Amino acid sequence: MLRRCRTVAVLSVGAVAFVSCSSGAGDTVSSVPSPQDATEVGAPEDAVVAPTSSTPSTSGTTTVVEPTTTTTPEPGSDLVDDEFSVGLLLSEFGFGQQISLPIGVGAGKAEQAVSQQGLAFGPGGDFSSVFIISGNGDLSEDVAVLTDSFTELVDADIDVLLGPVLGADLAELTAVAADAGVPFAASGYVNDGSISTQGTRFDIAGSVETHLTAVVRQVVFGEFDSIVVVGSDDDDLGGRLEQLLQRNGSSASVELMPAAGDLGEVRLLAGEVAERGARVAIVMATATNAVAFIDAVTDEPNGRNAVFFGLDSVLSQSMVASVGSLSEGQVVVVRRSNDAARPEQADFLARVRENNPDLLRPFDAADSYDMYVLAALAVVDGGDASPASIRDRIIGLSRDGEPCAEPAECLALLETGADIDYDGVSGPIEFDDDGVSTATWFAIDVADANGQLVTSGYELHSLDS
Repeated sequence: MLRRCRTVAVLSVGAVAFVSCSSGAGDTVSSVPSPQDATEVGAPEDAVVAPTSSTPSTSGTTTVVEPTTTTTPEPGSDLVDDEFSVGLLLSEFGFGQQISLPIGVGAGKAEQAVSQQGLAFGPGGDFSSVFIISGNGDLSEDVAVLTDSFTELVDADIDVLLGPVLGADLAELTAVAADAGVPFAASGYVNDGSISTQGTRFDIAGSVETHLTAVVRQVVFGEFDSIVVVGSDDDDLGGRLEQLLQRNGSSASVELMPAAGDLGEVRLLAGEVAERGARVAIVMATATNAVAFIDAVTDEPNGRNAVFFGLDSVLSQSMVASVGSLSEGQVVVVRRSNDAARPEQADFLARVRENNPDLLRPFDAADSYDMYVLAALAVVDGGDASPASIRDRIIGLSRDGEPCAEPAECLALLETGADIDYDGVSGPIEFDDDGVSTATWFAIDVADANGQLVTSGYELHSLDS
């Protein structure tokens, strides 16, 4: 079931949060959807006239905001090129919901920011946008459900699709989008190079190589005598390490080791690593037996001086807290974050958290905000809301032009005929020719003596840094 709406917001009733769509404005978590809020795409009556009162009514502790009017296409009509149609693939349960809710927040805020500019393009004149939402993008064992929902959205004449794809058959989704020519943002996905973007998928979280480079740079700055990468036989990673070490005047040795398959192998591997000396850096490239391995190393005489490095996908807070005994600073975790990249980002995330304090991944709201803005700028730049026109312009708008951060600023530059380089609330965005972001902000988290990760700073990393 698809829903068509003009604005979206994250709403909550008690402990339950969900994305609602309506014809009204507002983005705070303070209301629940009225029955008139949404229109099911393809329903017999696509045009809905809601109550004329816009005064909030209350029922107990729940506030119901009644929209004023809703305008939708006539039954059976297709979305035309002068209407910007954004598909949202959302998950209503589990970990997928942690990404879906902020995607709804970000897309809703972006729609407000863009619509306030009074845009005009194409034969239809005024800029008009519509959201088409599927709530069946759940990250479950039944990947077919997500694939079917994705396909249903793509077939609904959308111009761009935003949504989480973790746990999906990404190759199949990419093929579906490519066949339809619809660009989509793979929120939450870090490109590892194994699945082609096919010129239609945009990976705003960047590449695994960029993320690993951020870890490597932390190791380089530590002035270690020996560096061991556990759980990887990637010669490219080893070569990258050696290049960075040489560039920074380090003579530390680099060694790649496979992951330990069982606890016996864990102890043997830990003993080998601890023999490397008092100043050994251990880069954790896999979460397999990670806690047992760290425990085994720290039990060795030299192990108390070893320092462990890894991405948050490998060394999560819960895993670090599970380690038996740690010295302060013995674990360094690098995670993607835009909390303190620029004042604009800090302000955006502060507003997101203020209105939606229970969001677990507010930075995903920044990703969806920026992808919506980039797509909208592509519409204005090309004078066309067709998927092909949007897809062909997004990469160029993210690089090699006049820098701009706000929709109004970028639109003013486009009106002069200038090329722009949009860097928004998620941080710097510079898509390569495949649609993968090449620059990413990271937070550096360091474990205290109790195993709690504390943010020590933020750094910008790219493959050229």
